[in-house]
Amino acid sequence: TYCTKCWCIGHLRNNCNSLPKCRICLETFIENTSHVCHKEPRCAQCNGNHQSLDAQCKVIQDYKQRLKDEVDEAIKSGKLQRVVPKEQAPTFELNEQDFPSLGTNINKNPSTWYISQNLVTRPPITTTTTTGGSEMLIGNINNNVMKLVDSMSRLEGQVDQVKSDLKVASLDIQLHQVVLADTIEIMKEFIQKFIPQSLTYNKTDRASLIPMAQQLFNRFSYAAINL
Repeated sequence: TYCTKCWCIGHLRNNCNSLPKCRICLETFIENTSHVCHKEPRCAQCNGNHQSLDAQCKVIQDYKQRLKDEVDEAIKSGKLQRVVPKEQAPTFELNEQDFPSLGTNINKNPSTWYISQNLVTRPPITTTTTTGGSEMLIGNINNNVMKLVDSMSRLEGQVDQVKSDLKVASLDIQLHQVVLADTIEIMKEFIQKFIPQSLTYNKTDRASLIPMAQQLFNRFSYAAINL
């Protein structure tokens, strides 16, 4: 993580209290004034004569290595894990036989009292449930509740796994941001310095470009290792 306002590592632009600075020379931008960079790089990390996100900076190298070590250690200790497909939790299903309907007993014969009073009334309906049926119904309900509890526990475990995976992804993104910034700086130097000189120098003078080419190659190799 680095700030595009002060070009220091360890925080982002929205959390920076510093005034905006030039990415190369670190001079503070003056409001309503056009900034002209004198092209003398200065590092915001160590104050060295290189740009703030240069892969050659010892502070940048230590920062990238520390991020990489933290990710590796978290995965090695088991605190963080890569995404691994897991067995899908069983889906809760409701079957009609799990909740049988209660038996009914309809008294088709009106009572003597209704007959004697010459009243026209609807025959009373009574509901009866056997003891065995109640126990079976309660047992089925308990089983379904246990299935639901088990499904909730599995869901909580999956949520925890997603949180761990997101933390790993966040650390990977931070590391890749630093490496990508280094790669862009290397390509910029290659285009601005190496290519023009290689085109204008004669065959004898081109030999002096070998150290620069080797240096750029080493920086590319170091960036590739951290990807």
